Amino acid sequence: MIELSKESWLRSLWFGFGTDSVEQLAVCCECGLLIQSEETLARTFALQHPDNIQNPRVTTAHIAVPTLSQVILVYSRHLECLFRAARYVAVSHVWHPAALELATVNVHHDAQMILGISTRIALGLAAHVPANTEIWHDYISVPQWQPTLKERIIEAIPRIFGRAEFTVAYLSDIDQETLCSMRRGVWLSDRVQGISTLCSSRWFSRVWTAMELVVSRKIRAMLQDFTLLEDPRPQSDFVEDIFTAWSTEVRKIQDTRYLEGIARIGDNLVPWQLGPLELVRDMRRGGQRAPFGVAHELLARRCVTVPRDYLRAFVTVSLSDLTEPELSTNMQEALLQIAMSCIEKNDYSPLFMIPKPTRDPHAPASNPRLEGYMDFQSFGIGHVIKPAPAGNITITNRVPVVRMENLGGIRAAEVFEWSRPPKHVLAQVVDFVLRFTGSDAEAFVDALAVRLYAQSRRGILEHLAGGSRTAELREALEALRREANPEIRARIVDAVAALLCLDSAAVSNPLIRGASPLEFMETHGRRIHLGGAAAVVAAECPRCCRWFLLRVGMLRPLGEVLGATAYRVPGLQYRFSHEGGMGVLLNGRAIVARFVWGTPTCECAKLEEVPVQLELPLPQPNECKYGPGRHESVVIGP
Repeated sequence: MIELSKESWLRSLWFGFGTDSVEQLAVCCECGLLIQSEETLARTFALQHPDNIQNPRVTTAHIAVPTLSQVILVYSRHLECLFRAARYVAVSHVWHPAALELATVNVHHDAQMILGISTRIALGLAAHVPANTEIWHDYISVPQWQPTLKERIIEAIPRIFGRAEFTVAYLSDIDQETLCSMRRGVWLSDRVQGISTLCSSRWFSRVWTAMELVVSRKIRAMLQDFTLLEDPRPQSDFVEDIFTAWSTEVRKIQDTRYLEGIARIGDNLVPWQLGPLELVRDMRRGGQRAPFGVAHELLARRCVTVPRDYLRAFVTVSLSDLTEPELSTNMQEALLQIAMSCIEKNDYSPLFMIPKPTRDPHAPASNPRLEGYMDFQSFGIGHVIKPAPAGNITITNRVPVVRMENLGGIRAAEVFEWSRPPKHVLAQVVDFVLRFTGSDAEAFVDALAVRLYAQSRRGILEHLAGGSRTAELREALEALRREANPEIRARIVDAVAALLCLDSAAVSNPLIRGASPLEFMETHGRRIHLGGAAAVVAAECPRCCRWFLLRVGMLRPLGEVLGATAYRVPGLQYRFSHEGGMGVLLNGRAIVARFVWGTPTCECAKLEEVPVQLELPLPQPNECKYGPGRHESVVIGP
């Protein structure tokens, strides 16, 4: 056991005990054998008062912290010895800027802050854990100045956090007042601002902390004064508490935008801007890992000091069975490797990723401040509700080959003025649809209500079957085909919208949930169709010559979309798609557009084995500062 002086403890911790510059082999405090250079060091610590150093366990070192009247007892073990013999908790936190600079510049001097923070966290835990509980905290547990040793520990972090009794999320920028406001605020504004301040904590901004959250069995929050929070319910934690509190207010007010205004969204974050944290956690608890697209949504907008660590986290939370050392040094190529690994597990989401969509030059640019850590542009269609049949996608010569339904070549396409009011856009879309359906009411319903506005086909047909609505719809379509007066046509389009419940939530629709189709198309429906890059296209079945109208999000210019072929993946359904409605437009092997509401289709036998060239989005960290005093006020548009 080594007694460390004030002058030597930092370099001993971060180089290795007993040396200034060369990695020192440690003796395992559990089995007594050397921890060899190719093995993973599992270093933990505990506290004792300096007048009561009576520890029955073998220690590696003692570090005095006289300012806090404590001694840090350091334990070094093989990783498996830690898992087998010790009870420990892991600390998840964002590095203090001064500590990060210290680790980076490799300066040999005293830095009491490192010991002080670690000791105060341990003191905050003391009353809540059994006396023999140890702590894994990277300030002490990772030799920062030994790259080879550090690398092995970093690779083991998912296991370290996954095996801990629980994980402490140290929220260094959150105080008691914020928590009390969220949980017990008298006024709505107090509760909402408490929620948004918690969401704006730096702890939610990092790739590593998101990964640590996902893999941990349980999370407990510690505030900036080192108070460990009591969870409000036995089976929940503070992250669930935030989402539950927000959902409660949404149910009361029934106006999410009003609540976002109270939160000053853009200056502060609200729960949906944290990305699919709860979804990926729930999947992990159920023994599942995230599809490629969902893992990207979770991590791509979060920040990381070392870009390579993004890939470490990605392979941890995603379906991929690769490890970081197996990945290419080129980020794009590494993501393709991960995507191929996920595809082999029947994950189709890489096919529907949006690398660089074509945009309307007049449309507003994406605003990362308003999106927070949620990346709508690259995926946005949610988790899998129903998977496609196994075996329908294979990889040949590093190219995915997908068994898909050929809906036909794109013979017509139109980009509308999507920024205009929804009823104006609807009038233009109705005219386009009528060119292909005529007065055939059922064909019109399938094209407009179902494939373009995401309605439930069964629900709409049942609604039209009541009274004389089907006849009224047919008469309205015939009137539109012969009427030229703009004012009269506008009234007829309003009547069509009412008959198809496009302007109300009268027909139950689990895809939209509570909003009208027109409202949905102004919000998330617009996002998943890439805003100004959306188009309506007409595909002609190569066998029965039936027309299929599709709303697509374009990845390439309109000229490359015309002449492409529409392919649909049978059976596959995501949260915001129809069952079997997912598909792509291919020009050769290149994906030039995607669609999500591509059903119903005809009964023609038209399945083909189609090779597809993948192009994937790169991470785009959001470095905006959120929360009180950490931002510049922004103007939120209507």
